[in-house]
Amino acid sequence: MAITIAEYAEKEGISVQRARELARNGRIPARKFGGSWVVESGSARQSRSQRPLSPTSQADLIAYFNTRSLLHVNGTRRARLAERVRKLQDAENPAALIRQYFAGSQASDGIGGAAIIRAALRGFDVQVREVLQVRHRLFIRSSADLARVMLDSRALLGEESYRAATEQWLTKTQIRQLERGNRSAVAMPQLQQVLSSMGLQVSKIELPRKAANV
Repeated sequence: MAITIAEYAEKEGISVQRARELARNGRIPARKFGGSWVVESGSARQSRSQRPLSPTSQADLIAYFNTRSLLHVNGTRRARLAERVRKLQDAENPAALIRQYFAGSQASDGIGGAAIIRAALRGFDVQVREVLQVRHRLFIRSSADLARVMLDSRALLGEESYRAATEQWLTKTQIRQLERGNRSAVAMPQLQQVLSSMGLQVSKIELPRKAANV
């Protein structure tokens, strides 16, 4: 059974516009019916309180805000952090979710990620949303940078959206090469198109065309 996009938005506590964006980007199991988006009813998450994160998970999220990268975590911690970042990206009011993540914690001093958490805990919801909505421009200067961007995008977008963004331009072999930091088989226009398809804004790419040992 399917529900309308408006019903889905109401259940999830997000705007209809945001729900449509999620549908267009393949972030929720939605389809067009009679010219309008509908969502499978089983996909709607039930509203419930989010338990506070462990100190380790809180530190991982702050580190992500500082670097806008998942490079500092691996395995299960990486997957969980990526899921939390996606929830913050999808949330109509990310500050409210941050307050749930950091419930019972004291607002710490510092800049970057610590400042975002502090603002959320103090109720500066609009400012937090504006900061998190800023799309940071990337500078890709090395093979390691390229590998990080590709692997971060894979985790943050989720497998389905990642494949949709990359496989329309590249073969699976080419994608694996980029994930290793090697663009020898990919022309610069192709690389730029793939990065754009993943929703990334890149200011500059300085990479040798030769194969990289990463």
